[in-house]
Amino acid sequence: MNLALFDLDLTLLPIDSDHAWGEFMLGLGWVDAATFRAGNDAFYAAYRAGRLDIVAYIAFATAPLRDRSAAELVEARQRFMREVVTPALR
Repeated sequence: MNLALFDLDLTLLPIDSDHAWGEFMLGLGWVDAATFRAGNDAFYAAYRAGRLDIVAYIAFATAPLRDRSAAELVEARQRFMREVVTPALR
């Protein structure tokens, strides 16, 4: 059996996709800009320092998604892939 593993962020993409998704949600108006950006940046800094509380981060990052319809989520994902991820592909 063959297995191939890929590291997406800062390898195949020159961005951190989690942090970029948070910034993308700002543009969608799904979150309070100042509050969310501060939290998103703090979690990213903790991740980079090897101190990320993954449970707290998941709760934070998914909170804006919980009250969205499936159609809204699919459209947002498609836009994110088209507008952020695809242009960043190396």
